[in-house]
Amino acid sequence: MLCAFSCSVIALPKIKAVTEDLWPLNYLQDGELKGKSAQVVLSALEKSGLSYQLEVLPWPRAFKIATEQPNTVIFSIVRTNKREQ
Repeated sequence: MLCAFSCSVIALPKIKAVTEDLWPLNYLQDGELKGKSAQVVLSALEKSGLSYQLEVLPWPRAFKIATEQPNTVIFSIVRTNKREQ
């Protein structure tokens, strides 16, 4: 009896996570991302098994990257009058 198996390897994309320095939700301390939102997002990324890259950027740049680049997530999002446009 002959059995043939086919195994397809699906390459999962690398996730880019962008955020701003927004104490106490997410902020840099000694080069490490800290804060309540950062803990939740980092925990979810670790548990997902996906590879990821994290960047702390000024809000306009983070928003631009998140809206233009595929496989990019942004956190935390705070709605303000200044950002309304």
